[in-house]
Amino acid sequence: MNDFPRASRLHSRRIPRGRPLPVWLPVLLALAIATPAVAELRQWTDDQGRVVEAELLGVEEDNAQLRLPNGNVSRFPLDRLSAEDQAWVAEWLAGADDRQPSPVAGPAMPAGQTRFSGDWPTSISVGTSIDVEVVREDADAGEFIYRSPHFEFHSDAQLRTNVVREFARLYEVTYAAVEQLPLDLKPEPPEDGHYVTRLFTEMDAYHAAGGLPGSAGVYVPRTNEVLVPLESLGLRRVGSGFTIEARDENHTLIHEITHQLTRHWRGMPVWLYEGLAEYVASAVYRPGRLTFTNRMSSAMDYMRNYKGVWERSYTAVSPAAMMDMSYQQWSANIGGGRFGGVRNYASALILTVFYCHHDDDGSGQVLWNYLRALENGVDEKQARQQFLIRGRSADDLESEISRAWRRGRLDLSFDQRPAPVSGPVD
Repeated sequence: MNDFPRASRLHSRRIPRGRPLPVWLPVLLALAIATPAVAELRQWTDDQGRVVEAELLGVEEDNAQLRLPNGNVSRFPLDRLSAEDQAWVAEWLAGADDRQPSPVAGPAMPAGQTRFSGDWPTSISVGTSIDVEVVREDADAGEFIYRSPHFEFHSDAQLRTNVVREFARLYEVTYAAVEQLPLDLKPEPPEDGHYVTRLFTEMDAYHAAGGLPGSAGVYVPRTNEVLVPLESLGLRRVGSGFTIEARDENHTLIHEITHQLTRHWRGMPVWLYEGLAEYVASAVYRPGRLTFTNRMSSAMDYMRNYKGVWERSYTAVSPAAMMDMSYQQWSANIGGGRFGGVRNYASALILTVFYCHHDDDGSGQVLWNYLRALENGVDEKQARQQFLIRGRSADDLESEISRAWRRGRLDLSFDQRPAPVSGPVD
């Protein structure tokens, strides 16, 4: 769209140009649609000084969605609005949570659904009233077990239930997110009904059990357990007990918990297994809540902060190489170098966001169809060709992915990774 929306009350008024904008505007302006409870007509001015009266419906992909008095809805680039209007939009977005009812986790998605819903969650919350059960507290054995609705925590130190309840919210909201993504991932808890996390007071004990040095947590496929040092949960020893403090970095744990919840997908390729974990981990976390608004924007923030995508231009692993990569090859490439593991993670997230929100009609149905084919025993390469490739050449697919990510202000190029040496998977 090149012109300001037309309306009967359009007139001309010049405004000062080149006024500096607050440094926080780019973050707020990248948020996705948030609909106010009450319509608010106001006058909007573009960078040519033209004015129109309209209601702001939301912001999507850096475009304001404006509803005119005649009912027509028009998209207009935010960077072509006046500085005053951009500041107003930023304030409107910042107050979106106050205008909306508090979201709740909602019912579980029916297993084996036969139709794609396309209902991608924008915000998932589990509230503050997580039920926590004390299963066992044996100081002599050094074993303390606590349970939330879907998880069991085995600790080597006694914890107060209110402390367990607080970090259990992160686990339960991750479960709710995986369950509610419209991909019908169907988490399958173990036979006793609870996924196990082992908590360690000391880092030495965490490392001895298999935790990687410098990591905030790790999923162990052999035992289907997540290992976590207490400090990664924000727990700090105070006297004989522990208190919990707010933490900004929860992405690693959410990533590992998502692995635990999707491990039963034996036919899922490694790029998607890792990409889905990155997708959930890149959502904005606040205690007990995951926010999925502008997925491309939050993925960009996540990749800048944690995955080495520091510049606007980025060279990712080619889709063809990602899709052909085995779990052994992925594991063998964790560890640095130009083609180190961090690029695998960023490339997997880039590919996953594309298939969830930008391929075909942008609904994510192509990925849902692909997963249903895997679920029904279709060979992965056959399902890939039928639903993900759909006759496109490698160059065509790369071009489409690059074009989609330009909306997120990322200039993508791709390289063909050399075939890695196969290695064992932990």
